[in-house]
Amino acid sequence: MAIEDWIRCPDCGGELRTAPREPRTGETRHFTCSGCDREIPEVDGVIDFLPGVSGPRGPLQRLMEWEPLVRIYEGKAWRSSPFFAWTAQIRLEEEISLVAHIVDAGPARTVLDLACGPGLFARRLALGESDREVVGLDVAWPMLLRASALAREQRLENLTYLHGDAHALPFREASLDAANCCGALHLFPDVRRVLGELHRVLRARGRISLGVFRRPAGLAGRLAADLGGLLGVHLFAEDELRALLVEAGFEPTVYRAQGLWMIAGGVRG
Repeated sequence: MAIEDWIRCPDCGGELRTAPREPRTGETRHFTCSGCDREIPEVDGVIDFLPGVSGPRGPLQRLMEWEPLVRIYEGKAWRSSPFFAWTAQIRLEEEISLVAHIVDAGPARTVLDLACGPGLFARRLALGESDREVVGLDVAWPMLLRASALAREQRLENLTYLHGDAHALPFREASLDAANCCGALHLFPDVRRVLGELHRVLRARGRISLGVFRRPAGLAGRLAADLGGLLGVHLFAEDELRALLVEAGFEPTVYRAQGLWMIAGGVRG
């Protein structure tokens, strides 16, 4: 399945097709909307639905666009750090394996990695799956450029990256089999809208996997939630996340809820 079969124009909902023309600097191809004629370029391997758009960001979201952090994000100083593993009570490799297990629980020919960062989950979901198409979407342009470069190094031809907004996903209705969002749902200004968008773009019985900051019970949970609020991070109580998933039309499952991290999933009704 070509990427044109998934994506749609975020302005009018029209079909997007690859349009021939003389490419501009850094541009690999571009798309034109059949409805409004909007042109959407692919630059350095990233299809750019948000050219020049930054929008509101919390402190942690802005940090994700800082070049030094982009370079070390997957390493021992950040996402693979012993400190993160201790607070989440799960190592990154175990989390990636659990997410892959959730995604692989049913048909998964088309998979979205939402808020993909430098692509650590997206690459794992694409690796060795020649009959699967994976697309990573993020709002942070530096993360996407890093993700695209790493995918090229691994020659993952079934992996595409988009610069887009989780609150208005540029995909057709019921076009995806599964979606993953590990490490970002707690950063979105409107969680209900994002979950609604995931419900819209997933097929019936499609699956989602989520990794979010968890709010423990008691005083520790209140203190953690207060600190998270200062950083623009919402900590989810287990019952709260279940309720949000049900409200959005998913049958929820919590796979792991320990420390400050929770891994959950849902099946689209």
